[in-house]
Amino acid sequence: NAFHFTATFRVLGRAKQWRQTLRLLKKMEESSDPEMCPDVTTYTAAISACASSGRFSEAQAILRGMEKRVTPNVFTFTTAISACQQGAEWVTALQLLEKMVGIGVSPNVITLNAAITACGRCGKNGEALKLLEMMEGTYGVEPDVYSFNAAISACAKAGDWKKALELLGELEAHPTIQPDAYSMFGSIQACGDAGMVNRALGLLERMTSPDSLIPPNVDCYNAALSACTKGGHWRKAMGLLAQMKRQGVERDVYSYSSAMSACEKAGRSGEALELLARMRADGVAPNVVSFSAAISACGQQGEWQRALEVMDDMVESGVDPDMISLSSLIDVLERSNKSDLADSVYRRASGFGIFRAMWKNGEMTLDLHHTPSRVARVAVRAALTDFKTKAREPIDLLIITGRGKHSVGGVSVLPGAVRSFLREFAGPKATMTNNPGSLKLKKRSIEDWLLTVWSQEHGYVHDDKMRQSIKFPR
Repeated sequence: NAFHFTATFRVLGRAKQWRQTLRLLKKMEESSDPEMCPDVTTYTAAISACASSGRFSEAQAILRGMEKRVTPNVFTFTTAISACQQGAEWVTALQLLEKMVGIGVSPNVITLNAAITACGRCGKNGEALKLLEMMEGTYGVEPDVYSFNAAISACAKAGDWKKALELLGELEAHPTIQPDAYSMFGSIQACGDAGMVNRALGLLERMTSPDSLIPPNVDCYNAALSACTKGGHWRKAMGLLAQMKRQGVERDVYSYSSAMSACEKAGRSGEALELLARMRADGVAPNVVSFSAAISACGQQGEWQRALEVMDDMVESGVDPDMISLSSLIDVLERSNKSDLADSVYRRASGFGIFRAMWKNGEMTLDLHHTPSRVARVAVRAALTDFKTKAREPIDLLIITGRGKHSVGGVSVLPGAVRSFLREFAGPKATMTNNPGSLKLKKRSIEDWLLTVWSQEHGYVHDDKMRQSIKFPR
């Protein structure tokens, strides 16, 4: 009956079996047996099962369909709005909130907290703050600490650190609600993400004072470490790691990786490698971020051999390199004038599909706009080599450069870097496009360049007749 199916939906939700949920719900709706008829609790459980599987659209479809049979209650709407958090559907969350009020269903604190969270995760701190303000006056619901925490997180997401601290102050002055570790975490994160490192560390220091009622947890420390990372404050990051040990707060892979990233930004390869060894001694397995930071730190000092050793260590540890770690290695090799090694790493990585995302539109477009300039150089060199070896036939090749990953102050880096490399390599002539963030190597230009290369290698001066005699691959 409906009771048993409701229990089944809850089990399916925990198992992420959303398809089975939809099949069973359809079977119930089509059944002529009155005991099989789904009730509001059944529908709510089905919505929750889909939401647990990250199937936002299916959850909303169930809500729309159930309205023809039964009236949703506050738990149904709360479950549907909670699904909006996962689907980043803040507009839908507000629409559902308006709809439930319109049919006479009053939201509770959990409903409103879910709506605030949905807005916050999309960076809509204005809407999140408005909901917080409306809780008591409009909805007659007293906010709890989670309400404030969700609003603080919304401000952090939107980069509004001042408002986050203002909310923390309101929470501390509230007669019935007190901040918790997650209130402090959100505030530290807001300051850190905005580059306000000293303010972030000041909040953490308040938590470690003898009269503090809120001891910092690993999340608070990690938020402070992340702030140090963004500013390259490696000494402060190392100090925080030591403080965590003194305070008895267990350091996790994020703690170590953040400190290593701070060392990487400051070019402190020795400290980064020391942390890599220390985390293992503490029983914390490095992840791809840890290894990438160590490789990049070596690159800052031009220590290409050590960077290769770290990459070997990474592979031997069973951690699969990703585009970031391999780009860091290619960058240091190219910077150290080890072009053959850089090309080899790029080729091997491409063979595993790691750089496949660069090639689009049937491999007629090379998208480099998220790529460091030295890695872009290697990618272009590889493409030209493919043309020379006939591994790739001449085509109109569009190269998207955008601003480039390491552009500063809005100054475009990659277009000039790619053109400079083409001149250095005596490559095909690049043609400007209507988009300032792209270049084009026309098929005719590539064929002319190949003919020139062929002529130089064979000691000939090419002309139109010779051009016609050379068979380019089709």
